[in-house]
Amino acid sequence: MKQRIIDASGYKQFLFDAKELKAYMADAGAHAYYFSIYSTVLDDARIQQVCSWIEEQFPGADYYGCTSFVNIIRGHSNNEKIVVVCTLAESASTRFKVMHFDKTKIAIDDFAKYLYEYISENPWIRSAEFIVASSLNHSRNVLCDLASKIPESISIVGGCAFNEHFDLMKNYVFTKHGGITTEGMCILFTGGDNYYSKVRKIEGWKPLFRKFELTKVDKNKIVEIDHRPAAEILERYLGIPNDENIPFAAIEFPLFYTENETDYMLRSILYSDSNGSLVTGSYVKEGAHVQLTFGEISSVMNTIDEVIDDMIDFVPDNFRAYSCAARYNWWGNRINEELSPISAVAPVNGLFTAGEFVRIDGDVQFCNCTLVLKAEREGIPKEPVQKPKHDHSAALTTSMRLARFIGVIIQELEEKNDELKRLAVTDVLSGVYNRGALNDIIRQLADNHTPFSLIMMDIDDFKNVNDCYGHDEGDKVIQRLALVITEEAKATHAATHVGRWGGEEFMVIVESDDIAVAETLGRNICDRFGKETYDIAPSKTISVGATLSAEGDSEDSVVKRVDEALYSAKAQGKNRVITIL
Repeated sequence: MKQRIIDASGYKQFLFDAKELKAYMADAGAHAYYFSIYSTVLDDARIQQVCSWIEEQFPGADYYGCTSFVNIIRGHSNNEKIVVVCTLAESASTRFKVMHFDKTKIAIDDFAKYLYEYISENPWIRSAEFIVASSLNHSRNVLCDLASKIPESISIVGGCAFNEHFDLMKNYVFTKHGGITTEGMCILFTGGDNYYSKVRKIEGWKPLFRKFELTKVDKNKIVEIDHRPAAEILERYLGIPNDENIPFAAIEFPLFYTENETDYMLRSILYSDSNGSLVTGSYVKEGAHVQLTFGEISSVMNTIDEVIDDMIDFVPDNFRAYSCAARYNWWGNRINEELSPISAVAPVNGLFTAGEFVRIDGDVQFCNCTLVLKAEREGIPKEPVQKPKHDHSAALTTSMRLARFIGVIIQELEEKNDELKRLAVTDVLSGVYNRGALNDIIRQLADNHTPFSLIMMDIDDFKNVNDCYGHDEGDKVIQRLALVITEEAKATHAATHVGRWGGEEFMVIVESDDIAVAETLGRNICDRFGKETYDIAPSKTISVGATLSAEGDSEDSVVKRVDEALYSAKAQGKNRVITIL
């Protein structure tokens, strides 16, 4: 698979390049081809003129295109207003298909149905690329859900059309059969038995400061962060006032958005309103967390190195790049320092967008501040190219070094803070929760009316261990019981909380309304601990009390009841489990 660039700056030059392209096609035996058109100008007549040139010189060819912030040609940012890229298939089985969607002519749900039917009827499809006009910006979640339903075997990438004026409200997509529109999207399907693709995303933005909770949201609008108007966060921490310049001032500081501990996305701030709400590039969820971020050069380049290592083994014929305008602004005139190492592996062509689509583990994400790469290849891998060498430190400006310094300091402070938080809830000797942490969990469960069981246990005749064998040996017995409880709790029920209540007493909280679970766990601990041996001290036993929370229980009442159960176990001869409901 090859790519050739046609100069569309004027008709005379276009004709010259078209003639050379036709000759190349004849020599190479190209079996199929299409044209990608990227325009940084919002000029209907100029775009239509270039489209008519393609139709005149290549009447059988399909084409699609869009407006872009800046174009990427041969691995470099390109200042040409309109560029044309011709992609040629060398394998007879490789196929291309351009599809056009215009929401003024068909509802998106009807189009989705048609899309699925088309894909199911055409198993040759291996890849789909979506380019979306600004009118669908507020439907990005719908588009992601739509694309996620496409079979996982099909790679998905794409981006949102943009323009050099930074205008989010007016952008074009266009195709041969659908014309120019601001009301839809175009899709390129590629595939065939001999076609292969691989998709990766490159970020590199590092989280700053502490985590903030999204306490009030409305779809893609963040109304409150930590119960304060969202825009106050930008003003307090970055000195960005809530005015019309927010989109420009905040574009290099996207939000590090996470709904759980593993999955995250970057969210650019598009604009704010007079109430201090921040409008982001896609939907967010109330209760999720965000952090402010900054572009960190070593993180960016390390990610690029990882992608290059992966792509060298894939041995692509070319790359399609969808990169965020925020990356261009961040790098400035040094943007090619990010693109050049990739273009040393294979030609890179594409555009800078207002947001990127990429399929990760089946789901399609909408990203900001991200470089999405799609590698393509026909046939079996050829000889890998040598990994390009580059010096990361050479790209560091003074401000970038200061940003890196601040980021490292903040990371170290966060690590220390996390350690202090852990120590605040941890019993130093046993390594499990301390009494304060257990009380907090019990209180929260009781306040939320979540059913739970309590197990309290105490080492029988523990004083004899300290008196006869010393406190060091006594500590070993306590540590052994903590280990036994932790392992048995983990094996018995997923939602358990183990802690040291004090001295030789331990507590287990089981988030279950079945008292049999607590009784089984108590017996397992009792049986196993009684068989444990030590260097000096003899084996010891424990007495166990258990209870189940009831409607109307407070923290104090349920703890008092389990304490009574433990006292009863002691009174009835020790080394046993007693339940009181």
